Amino acid sequence: MGKIKIFGHLDEEFIQSEVDLPSTDIIRFDLAKLEGINSCGIREFISLLKRIPLATMIEYHNCPTIFIIQVNMVNGFLGQNRKVISLFAPYVGIQTENEALYFYEMKGLTTSDILKVIKINDEDHEFDGSIEKYFRFLSL
Repeated sequence: MGKIKIFGHLDEEFIQSEVDLPSTDIIRFDLAKLEGINSCGIREFISLLKRIPLATMIEYHNCPTIFIIQVNMVNGFLGQNRKVISLFAPYVGIQTENEALYFYEMKGLTTSDILKVIKINDEDHEFDGSIEKYFRFLSL
């Protein structure tokens, strides 16, 4: 399995042609340190994906909210034969309205898991947004 870590911003500074692609059946993208994405970065990332053979399985790990939003909005951003393995989902504190992120592994995840009130930093939080919209990529 090959691994690629994306960090910082996917923008005009991200030059996909400079990314060394491993020759392997599975490529794991670790997006834990991804901080931002703009339209130039989207184009470069899609160009990067086009360099990867369709037979290669791509796994996305530690997907931040900004990545999931783009996956849901931009056709081809996830790519074929690709899947999200883990992500961070937005939650909001019930009393304080403090925003927080909660980490999920996708395997076995259900809607009822997401709808549960969860404790983050000793405060009850609920999912912040539309589950159908945030997890739209599952039906793409």
